Amino acid sequence: MRASNALEYAVTHDEEAQNLSTQSNQQFSLNKLRSCHRRLAEEWEILVKRARDMPGFQDLFQPKKFMQLCSAAHRWPCGVVNVHKRRLRCTGNRPV
Repeated sequence: MRASNALEYAVTHDEEAQNLSTQSNQQFSLNKLRSCHRRLAEEWEILVKRARDMPGFQDLFQPKKFMQLCSAAHRWPCGVVNVHKRRLRCTGNRPV
């Protein structure tokens, strides 16, 4: 959780830190901030990989598989948003 919170803070405060580093003589530099952000992102990836290695968490933070979506559609209304560049566009009942 620490890595996630720190990474989110670094991303949301990057512009603020950039303004501080140009307007005042703070101890940290923009390069140090970027280095810290990179280290936190790497730590996050390691933690996610470690979690995915645990039984039942193989798909953690992954898109749902098509069959999971299909089974959900049988139980309740379900919508799918396809943002992939190769997506099919439909006109009426047939793909274009």
